[in-house]
Amino acid sequence: MIAESLVPGIAIPSIIKGLSRMRASGVLICQIENCEKRVTFWQGRVTGASSNLIDDRMGEIIYRCGIISIDNFVEAAAKVGNRTRFGEALIRSGVFNQLNLWDSLNLQSRGILASLCFYKDLKIYFEKQEYPPRSEFLLQFDVDNLLESASIEATAVGIFNALCEVKPRLEIDPAGVVLADNDFLKDLVGLVEKEGNFGALVNRESRLSPIYTIRALFELYSKGILKDTLGYSRHVVCQETINLLSGIVENVNFMFAELKASAISDAIETWETIVGYADMALRRNLGPGIFVHPEQGFLFENILRAFVCQNSAREWVTNYVSPNRWVDIVTDAIHDIMYGAVLQIIFELQNKKPNSQELERARVIVNKMRYPEAMVALC
Repeated sequence: MIAESLVPGIAIPSIIKGLSRMRASGVLICQIENCEKRVTFWQGRVTGASSNLIDDRMGEIIYRCGIISIDNFVEAAAKVGNRTRFGEALIRSGVFNQLNLWDSLNLQSRGILASLCFYKDLKIYFEKQEYPPRSEFLLQFDVDNLLESASIEATAVGIFNALCEVKPRLEIDPAGVVLADNDFLKDLVGLVEKEGNFGALVNRESRLSPIYTIRALFELYSKGILKDTLGYSRHVVCQETINLLSGIVENVNFMFAELKASAISDAIETWETIVGYADMALRRNLGPGIFVHPEQGFLFENILRAFVCQNSAREWVTNYVSPNRWVDIVTDAIHDIMYGAVLQIIFELQNKKPNSQELERARVIVNKMRYPEAMVALC
């Protein structure tokens, strides 16, 4: 079994896998300064995770995830006592039912387990346990996949942290504020607007511990709420990939200009709405972000950032080190996703003006540029 030792957070996934292979029963205890987090095992299966860090309380986690509002959070917290736990308070107030509570307990375990990957050093040891847990709590997620994803995110957040230490000034993008879609993110946006210095936010102004604050700021960045004053995306991918992406977006924006001209020539007054549908199509594939501007077309910096910051892109960066492999994958993804967004615009325009000559001309241009042979020639 594991003797007491000091390990980096990135080692936690392999340690947990090792305990699972050994069919261990007991508790993996992880100490970080004044905080202690525990992962319980029974016959090699992870049965739960707990922590004495305030940031890991269930109420804090579901508030940060946008499951409850600040009013729900404050109201339930006021009712917590020796005989009433946070989840019970939510049920009594009618905000939660038993299923919601079960989901939130799973979410809490997910959050605690994932957080272990983000610490530089943890002091760990394993205590054997002879008897099964008093109550059986089935985790509704795959622990290995969770930890693999958390490790990839920890690498991305580490780069973000390092860049912010060099360029500590953070700025909110006014166009991206709408993506702060829960009370926690709105509060965080207000905090950044009030105190835009990264070091001050992390070490003094935030109510969260430093690790959790950095992760929350990275979420703002990855969604496109923070301006890319860091040059993060350009730092992570090679120049060859940036050039390829830029060329593809330029070609797609040519199509966008043709479609926009056909819309204006036919006096269609709902162009922004039509573009909004295309933006929604991109969000489904790339995650949250502002990707299409009604006047400018497809926004290259936001598309690049989405590829770098979303889980799928982080996996690409980790698994495919070769720049050539990166180019292949990004080319395929851009072709499918961005051309799909263009087709969405054509579909909406066709509904508005089915017999438009300008639209038919634009459609011919788009069709000529859609096919892979044309893509190769253009790139």
